[in-house]
Amino acid sequence: MNKNGTYKYVKEVSDKDGRILLKNFKEADGLIIYPESLIKIENADEKKIDVKFSFISTKDEFSTLTESSINLMVAKANFEVMYLMKNKYTYTPKKILMIHGVDNQNWIIDIVYTAQNDYGGLKDGHKLVTMTGDGFVYHVD
Repeated sequence: MNKNGTYKYVKEVSDKDGRILLKNFKEADGLIIYPESLIKIENADEKKIDVKFSFISTKDEFSTLTESSINLMVAKANFEVMYLMKNKYTYTPKKILMIHGVDNQNWIIDIVYTAQNDYGGLKDGHKLVTMTGDGFVYHVD
């Protein structure tokens, strides 16, 4: 939400050099993986920062995704976690792992981050964002 009470559209992870690209996904032992690589994602100041990203899925589940949907899901998960912080401007994502839930049709995005606590010290943390394949976020833990 913007300062004036309006909502801002969630943008995809958009920088051409930092986008999650389909050509970077690899197949290994029946799984589709995205080896840990740097992508660019916006922080609360709307500046693109480097974040480590990795991905694991079955081939069937991967086939339901597009490059755009993956980028949008990662951006939405980052946005959800950022707005859980007491001060979103101290939130810095460090690592993002995207996996498909084994027993259901949901995607789980694990975000490792640092943020400032109430006393001004930086603390490490992580949140799990569960969402459907169409990007609907229904749980943040």
